[in-house]
Amino acid sequence: MPSAGARVVGKIPDKTSGELHARARFKIDSGGQVAASGFATLLAVHATVNDKLSFDLRADDLVGLVTPGGVAQSSQSVPRDRWFCAELSALVSSGSSGWARISIDGVVVAETSAVPTLLPDQTYGELWAGLEWFSEGSASLSVQIDDLQYSELPLPCP
Repeated sequence: MPSAGARVVGKIPDKTSGELHARARFKIDSGGQVAASGFATLLAVHATVNDKLSFDLRADDLVGLVTPGGVAQSSQSVPRDRWFCAELSALVSSGSSGWARISIDGVVVAETSAVPTLLPDQTYGELWAGLEWFSEGSASLSVQIDDLQYSELPLPCP
């Protein structure tokens, strides 16, 4: 699948265990859709290009939560034409004690637990925000981002 888009990539302290929290404010304009078989990553913490925890925009504007243990798709849609706050949180673990969740405007919209959230012998070290396409046939999207933050403590939405 082709990949395209624009993103900000920043280094974060190496993370192999404990909690991590990434937060940003987004505004996605109406128009443009993700193809049925595709997705667009909006916020992610990466160990490698393909090994990540991420908040993805799926077909029909649904929220997707990606971990090394799989994808949890929500029935919650991502807001359009207004600013919203998204937080990606996880307990980093290469065993089955990990958990991950996505909150939008302070409400949990996707979560998974008892899963590995990091592959063995890897370290999370990059924070990505923006729009990274992984789909064919998707129309363009206009996304604005503000207030990108990373912490080992929860980052409640303002």
